[in-house]
Amino acid sequence: MRNLFWALAITISTCGIAQDQGYQAIEIAAEDGLIIYSDLYKTSKNEKPVVLLFHQAGSNAPAEYGKYIIPHLRKAGYDVLAIDQRKGGSRLGGENRTAAQVDEGKLTYCDAYPDLVATLKYAKQNFENGIIIWGSSYSAALVYKLATDYPKDVTAVLAFSPASGKPMGDCGRTSLLKISKYLQLLSGQETKPHMGALKARWSYLNLMGLKPMFHLTAFMVPPC
Repeated sequence: MRNLFWALAITISTCGIAQDQGYQAIEIAAEDGLIIYSDLYKTSKNEKPVVLLFHQAGSNAPAEYGKYIIPHLRKAGYDVLAIDQRKGGSRLGGENRTAAQVDEGKLTYCDAYPDLVATLKYAKQNFENGIIIWGSSYSAALVYKLATDYPKDVTAVLAFSPASGKPMGDCGRTSLLKISKYLQLLSGQETKPHMGALKARWSYLNLMGLKPMFHLTAFMVPPC
C-alpha cells in the first residue's frame, strides 16, 4: 500500500440530497451475484487516483455524497465511483438501489463487505492511476479490512468515524490497526465524550511502535 492515510473519528454531516450531475450509472456484480448499483463521475484529465465512496448505515451514495463531497472531489480532479451497498437505506434521503434487492434488515454490516471487494476489483480493471478507498461509519471499518486484504491494490484509505464493537462482528477495525505501518491521523471533537476513545487509540498505536499525528478537530458540511 502506497502512502496510506487513515483518518479516524472524523464526523461528516450531510443535509438534503442533490446528486452531482454528469455521472454514468454502473452495475457491478458481487461475488454472490448481487448487482451493486453505482455512479461513476469522471473528470476530464483523469490523472489522479479514482476515489471509491462507501456510505454509512441506513444511507446510499447520492444522499451521503452527492451534494457536497463528490463535487469537491471532481473539482480537485478526482474520478469518483460511489456505490449503494446492500446494507443501507433512505435515512438521509433518496433510495438505496442495491438494498432494494435484499431483505436489508436481516443483514449484518459484514455482509456488505463483498460489495466493497467487487468495487475495488472493478476499479483495478478500469483505472490506471491508483485507488483511494473512502468509508463512513461501518464502511469506514470495512475499508480497513479491504486495505488489509488487498494491500497492493489500494493507494490510500480515508476512514471517517469507523464503527467498532459488537455490531461490526469480525469486521471491526481494532485488530486491523496492527497492520498499520503508515502515517496515522487521529481526529475528533475536543469534548469529554470523545477524548477517552481518542487517547485510547493514541496509546494503542504507541504500543505498536507507531508515531501517529494527533489532531483534534471536527469536520462539518456547511449548513443547508
